[in-house]
Amino acid sequence: MKKQVRNFEVNYTLYWSYGVELSRLREDIDAIEKLGATRVDIEIESEYGNDYITTKAFALREETDEECIERIQQQAKSAEKFKQMELDQFEKLKLKYGQ
Repeated sequence: MKKQVRNFEVNYTLYWSYGVELSRLREDIDAIEKLGATRVDIEIESEYGNDYITTKAFALREETDEECIERIQQQAKSAEKFKQMELDQFEKLKLKYGQ
């Protein structure tokens, strides 16, 4: 089981959408750095014609044992699902065109 270095969202709410005081920015940056954040993503999104901003902090770190196991299990589940889809398609083609 080989762990990977990945980006994980930091559980901290950043209210930087429509203007923010510099003192608040400093406080937030200090807080998220203490939580291991290495990057902040600020994105403009649109829903039903209304624009809004999402702000999220991320930490680049090695995954924990539990996260590694979860990732490997998810990859195996996805691979099995893909294999089953291919087998189903193969059976349909055999029925259509014969062997």
